[in-house]
Amino acid sequence: MFGWCADVTDLQTRNVCYDICVWGRFGWLTLACLSASCGRINYDGLSANIFIVSSAEDRLAGPVTIASRFDLDAGTEGVSLREAITMANNFEGSNLIIFDSEVFPEEGQTSIVLTSPLPTFVDANTAIDASNRGVELVASDAGAFHIEANDISISGINFISTSTTPVISIESANSVGLRGNFFKAATTAITATNANDLTIEGNEFRDSAGDAIAVATAVDLSVIGNHFEDLEESALRVADITTATIDENTLLHVGGTQMVIADSTLVGINRNNIVIDNKTSQKGVRFERVIESRICDNFIDPGTAHMVSLEDSSDNIIEGNILDRGHAGVVLEGESARNMVFRNIIIESEYDGVYVSSSSNDNIVVHNTIHNASSPLVFSSDTVTSGNNLITSDDDGGVAYIDPANYDFRLVEGSPNIDAGEELGYDCVPGSAELYWDEAPDLGAVETHR
Repeated sequence: MFGWCADVTDLQTRNVCYDICVWGRFGWLTLACLSASCGRINYDGLSANIFIVSSAEDRLAGPVTIASRFDLDAGTEGVSLREAITMANNFEGSNLIIFDSEVFPEEGQTSIVLTSPLPTFVDANTAIDASNRGVELVASDAGAFHIEANDISISGINFISTSTTPVISIESANSVGLRGNFFKAATTAITATNANDLTIEGNEFRDSAGDAIAVATAVDLSVIGNHFEDLEESALRVADITTATIDENTLLHVGGTQMVIADSTLVGINRNNIVIDNKTSQKGVRFERVIESRICDNFIDPGTAHMVSLEDSSDNIIEGNILDRGHAGVVLEGESARNMVFRNIIIESEYDGVYVSSSSNDNIVVHNTIHNASSPLVFSSDTVTSGNNLITSDDDGGVAYIDPANYDFRLVEGSPNIDAGEELGYDCVPGSAELYWDEAPDLGAVETHR
């Protein structure tokens, strides 16, 4: 059933906004605003309280108890971001903070230069949405946002910080989302502690001096579809995490170790594109005391690094990765046990394709393709299960693969390595009902039809 409702109010003008609504299970739900006086650009149709930032000044023209623009000092023009956050903190219900298109046009960048930290988010369920607006937040003496409330989201802001304080810090907060922002920081851009259900998605981190993201003690972390480039430290450094999805990120020329995961469980690192070139003394993906996690289907490109490195980490799966031109492809060190290294393509390793230390026991290394490695398989432990790995070199003569320059490592027609493997019981054809094609498994990472 459709009808009219007027239960949402612009708290700056106190105009009642007439909306077209639908009757739902829990009452009237707003579908669209029909009131031009509201000015609700980017309105999500769900928030009860809307605050429009219409001034690029950094100011608080009134007491910390302000709840609408009518509480501001007489003669104050527009509403600043600081004032909008203060109002949202003082007003019950869900809050949406958006930006006036005349002050913050999409085609330009209007800067808000912070003179001190913005108010801490203490009221739950507040969204700041600068999507399709040119909003640049400049911080020199302090970080921009500190979040201590649940259900907070920030999107579409360009952050430029020369402060030694993180741009966004999150503490003891649940359900926080950071999406579509840009960060250039003099230190770590985002820090979070005791933050559950944290989503960092579609952001860009460039030319920064510290780690891009540092998270400690969290459940349900999602880092998806971000772009990291020219960072002096790591893109991601996390510890004490239970359940994390780290997927489809791009890392270019990131310093230190690209991703460091420590003291965590149930972490998935999948389909990331990591280019290490032009950096030194690095590792690509690093696990320290991590269990029951996965590193799968990633592309890690050249650098003087251990592409995938595990220390004191057990019961993990390293599968389907392309590891191109590192010091070593996969390294298992310390007491790393019962890990599976499966279906990886390891190319041009300067030293070892796969290295297993003497203290790492009961690991499985099967169905990997290792091409042009100085030492393809180095097992200092005698407990490694190894089989059906394909080791090749340009010095072998002939053509082994269809197009290795473009990472097509299917075996050429007539290759003696087709159907040359043993039946080990592993799924060599993901997504297919068969474990392998034709009469027997092929050697190497890629199963090929005759």
